Amino acid sequence: MSDSYLGAFGLKDADYKAENLKPGPSAEKLKDGGIDAFFITGGFPIAAVTELATTTGVELLPIDGDVASKLMASAKFFAADTIPDGVYKDVKGVKTVSVGAQWVTSAKVPEALVYEVTKALWSDKTRAALDAGHAKGKAIQKATALSGLGIPLHAGAQKFYKEAGLLK
Repeated sequence: MSDSYLGAFGLKDADYKAENLKPGPSAEKLKDGGIDAFFITGGFPIAAVTELATTTGVELLPIDGDVASKLMASAKFFAADTIPDGVYKDVKGVKTVSVGAQWVTSAKVPEALVYEVTKALWSDKTRAALDAGHAKGKAIQKATALSGLGIPLHAGAQKFYKEAGLLK
């Protein structure tokens, strides 16, 4: 994924040395000076970044303007987003791009089952669980459920979203 981001900024593979690390080791190497920066895709707040912000200090770099437009044009699953001020201690928020979470199933699963599961995923009980869970849970909204789809909808999900008025 970092290749897509860096390519949008005009950088080529030869311009940097990439390392594929998990968030914790990335944060440790950044803290120790072993790397200059790292990319992470995940719902904020992210524990590794929270720790860096409280122990070492960090700066978030924006992905916006022409770069964000290029990314969103190159892959439909990217969407404009913002990390607000103060999500991380003493860190100014930035405009960025995000990748939405998607519930995925096989096309072989019966339409009726996928319809009922999709309906249940948008029930009041599920809404309460999302709101009480991860900080980004409240951002998961039925009104934006179809934004940034990277794959076709299952027929059962299509039926639900048509009934909900989100598909024609």
